[in-house]
Amino acid sequence: MASGAEEYVVVPEGWLSRGEAFVRGDHAQLAVFGGIPGERARVRLLERGGHQHRARYVKPEGPRHPERVEPPCDRYVPCGQCPLMHLTPAGQGRVRVNLLKQAFEAERAPTEFDFSPLVPVANAAAAASHTIELIAGWSDERHLRLGVPGKDGRKVVPIPLCHIATEPLRRVMTNTAHHLGAQKIYPWEGHRGSFRGLFARQSTTGGVFITLVFARPSMFAKSLAEAVAAQLPECHGVFAHWNDVPGPLLGRSAESGDPEVSAVYGRTSLEEEVSGLKIRLGAVDPFPSVPSVGIALWEALVDALAPAPGDTVVDLGAGAGTGARTLLLARRAGWALGIDPQEGVIRRARENAAANNISADFLSGAIAEGLEASRPRLAGRRPFVVVDVGPKGLDGPTMEQVLALDPRRVALVSTNPRSLARDIARFAAHGLRLARLAPYDTAPHTPFGETFALLTSDDTTAPTLRAPRRRTVRAG
Repeated sequence: MASGAEEYVVVPEGWLSRGEAFVRGDHAQLAVFGGIPGERARVRLLERGGHQHRARYVKPEGPRHPERVEPPCDRYVPCGQCPLMHLTPAGQGRVRVNLLKQAFEAERAPTEFDFSPLVPVANAAAAASHTIELIAGWSDERHLRLGVPGKDGRKVVPIPLCHIATEPLRRVMTNTAHHLGAQKIYPWEGHRGSFRGLFARQSTTGGVFITLVFARPSMFAKSLAEAVAAQLPECHGVFAHWNDVPGPLLGRSAESGDPEVSAVYGRTSLEEEVSGLKIRLGAVDPFPSVPSVGIALWEALVDALAPAPGDTVVDLGAGAGTGARTLLLARRAGWALGIDPQEGVIRRARENAAANNISADFLSGAIAEGLEASRPRLAGRRPFVVVDVGPKGLDGPTMEQVLALDPRRVALVSTNPRSLARDIARFAAHGLRLARLAPYDTAPHTPFGETFALLTSDDTTAPTLRAPRRRTVRAG
């Protein structure tokens, strides 16, 4: 039950995984948005729950924490998408590392090594997000709004001057909102309106793609696309996506698991540069939101795994960067096998392999099934394996298939410290020991960055076979 008038003085004790500080209670803990552990502060109660109450930081009651800063964004509180913006960069890094330590202790994962510090972004420009996802809705006064789901019951919070988005993407927000109103295109409400929101991407080379999401095919798609693109010189293409299923804005097709988009205006692909590779991207193909940090993570992972020419490399989650990570591995080893559930990004990965003249094979479908089908080809080769473990961690069948390969080294990539710690402990029970843990600031101002863990086998026996015969990769 909401109670905005109640204020208390508290001293938070630690961090929650969502980026809030917490105070333990006899019956329920208090989650404090904007709080800092160890800092005595006045907070305002927002909501009571059965096991957790929610509050917001108001002001310090004593010395300010040395890592506290004034958030530069005036939507910091109602938006809530950047819960660590009230901390210095060093403070944000400490939060990430503390969450890793807490997760390892909770999961009884090995902790007999030094946790590496967070690898930050180089500067504010490099920290800018190159993607935005916005929803459409109404204000309480029935004014059309384009923004993000807000905290504390607000349906849509406009963020036209978002501090984490690039300048061209901020113009996408304001121009699209203007043309929605001018053309009287109304937000979807289940039985009324049609427009749900948009996804936009800017490449590191400057081009912008916009995907307009409607609940149903709309005659407004073309006129809206042309109007928005006309005022954005960086816009290289506009797409339409139809999705009337409540939940994620970019729905997935039943057949391939890929979002289905239709070109409405301009080009159909953008180009990124990744460590000397030319990578072609579609409208909604996966790529790091903060490219400078995401690419640095891939480069560090390849260096840490250190495959030599002739080593066998398997990349599970090869859709990362539409095959870019797999191609970096293949360039080092001479060949790599990539497996990913998304059929569309695998098609694109094959195109990128051919365009860069790199030998790699790609399979689409369930990862455990792809590994089982590839086992005869990989037998005796003791591969190096990279795994995107996902927020829930590795499922049992995939873990079994990875272990059946008898890998010499395994690199895990994860956004969830708890599931990562759990998977590391499971691998340790089978003789794969943690050698390195490196968190990266791929989502600035949040606790949701990426971490890669390098595991090495106790068995140093060399493989009996070298990598499979290299193949010339062709698009298709």
